[in-house]
Amino acid sequence: PNQEGSFYGKKISTDVKDEDGVYYRKESLSQINMHGEGFVTYKFKNLKTQAISPKISYFKKLSHWNWVISTGKQIDDIDANIQQARIKAYDIMWKNVFFAVIVLLIGLVFLIGISWVLSMKIKHDVGLMAHFLKRTSHQKREIPAQHFKIEEFKELLVYINSMIREIKSQ
Repeated sequence: PNQEGSFYGKKISTDVKDEDGVYYRKESLSQINMHGEGFVTYKFKNLKTQAISPKISYFKKLSHWNWVISTGKQIDDIDANIQQARIKAYDIMWKNVFFAVIVLLIGLVFLIGISWVLSMKIKHDVGLMAHFLKRTSHQKREIPAQHFKIEEFKELLVYINSMIREIKSQ
């Protein structure tokens, strides 16, 4: 029964049973006659290992040719394929997690770098503003805007210089 094409054009016996007593050919013909197709699980010799192991087969009747087409697969082969797929999926998952962590770390370092640069600019302008305000409070001189890097501080200077001009005019 393991030779491909050996049943072509021949009538096959339905009295064949597996080691558990399952008449798998009778069962398949019964499903074909009732539904036109079906699945049967039984024990059969594995071509790779020569050991008897569970097998699942699918049968379909092609009425217009009066043919029955069938195919089967050893279940232990399916289990091995599933295990290999699980291992592969697990490996892919961990590679993706590792990649995501690396991308997040690079993003975090980039954001920290931007934050540091911005904080240095703010610190520079706040220190400069404090220095000029201290000097201006004594000398009543306007503060030059070109020394500042941040637009918001330059905008504040417009109001501060306006205030200084008003104080000078009194």
